Amino acid sequence: MVWPPPYGYTAPRKRTSLTEIIHILVGTVLVSLVIGSFFFDPLNLFSDIAMNQSQIFLFALVSILAAPAFILHELAHKFVAQKYGYWGEFRLIPFGVVLTIISIVSPFKLVGPGAVMIAGANITREKNGRISLAGPITNFILIGVCLLFVPVLPFTISFPGSNIETPFLVILAQLNAIIAVFNLLPISVLDGKKILSWNKTAWVVSMALSGFFWVVTLSGVFSNLVWVLMGISVLIVAGLVYWNFFREAKGKKIEIIDASEMPYVQRVIRTSSGPVPMEKTTTPSKSVLVSECEQCGKSVFLPFRCWRCDGFFCYDHRLPENHNCPSLGS
Repeated sequence: MVWPPPYGYTAPRKRTSLTEIIHILVGTVLVSLVIGSFFFDPLNLFSDIAMNQSQIFLFALVSILAAPAFILHELAHKFVAQKYGYWGEFRLIPFGVVLTIISIVSPFKLVGPGAVMIAGANITREKNGRISLAGPITNFILIGVCLLFVPVLPFTISFPGSNIETPFLVILAQLNAIIAVFNLLPISVLDGKKILSWNKTAWVVSMALSGFFWVVTLSGVFSNLVWVLMGISVLIVAGLVYWNFFREAKGKKIEIIDASEMPYVQRVIRTSSGPVPMEKTTTPSKSVLVSECEQCGKSVFLPFRCWRCDGFFCYDHRLPENHNCPSLGS
C-alpha cells in the first residue's frame, strides 16, 4: 500500500524515507553555512583557515550549533503531523534552496531551504496550526535547556571584530530565538501564517516570546545564576504555551481547510459516497537522486515521489492534480 494510505486505514510503521533523510541533511548543511557566515567571510574562508587554524574549530562549532536548532524544529512538525495520523516528511524547496545559497555570500540572510509537507484526509485548520506551532515551541525548549546548562559548559567565543566573549550556549539559544522569530512571520508558507489563520492569540504570544528571548540572549552579560533562572523560566513558559494551545477542545466546531490555502500540503482524495476501496498491493518504491519528471520530462535532482501512483515528478508537477494522477479518478 502506498503511503499515506487512503482515508480510514491505519498508517504503516514506516516513519521516514531515504529521500527525507537526504533532503534534511542537505538542508542542515545549507543552514549551517548561512549561520557560519556570521562568523567568517565565506568568499575568503580557505585563506582565513590558512592564516588562522582556529577557523576550522569555529566552523565546526557553528555547524554543531545550527544542526539541532534546524533539525529538531522540522522534526517537531513531522512528529505532530504523524500524531494526528497524517503523512509528514521534510522536502527541499528549489526556490528556498536558491535563496539560502545566496544568503551564504550576501549580507541579507533568508534561511528556508525546505519545509515539512503533510498529507492526509480532513486536515483541519486547528490541527494544521498546531503542527506549525510545534516548531517554535521546540525552539523555546531548546532555548531553556541551553540557558540552564550555561554554568556547566562555560566555554565562550566572540564574533569577528568584537572583544565580547559570549557563552556558546547563549549563542545557541539566540540562534533558536532567531529561527523561531523568522518562522513566525505571517507570510508565504512560514509557520506564522498558518498559526495566525488558526489562532491569533497563539501567534501573538509566540511572536512576543520569541522576540523577548532574542533580545535577552543578545545581551550575553548576565551571571551564570541569572542564566539558569532564565532557562527555568523559559521552560515553564514553553510548557504553558503547549498546555494552552495543544489541548483538545471538546464541542468545538471543526473547520476543514482547502489545499489552496496550503501550497505545500497535499490532500488524500476521499470519495463522496461509500467507503474507500482497498488499494492494490504495490512494490515499495525506491528513492532516487536524479530522475526525469514523468509529466514534463525535465531532469530533476531529488525529485518528488507521488505517494499515490509512485511516480517521480518535478516541483511544478508534484501534486496529484498537477500530473493527472490515476488516483484522482478512483
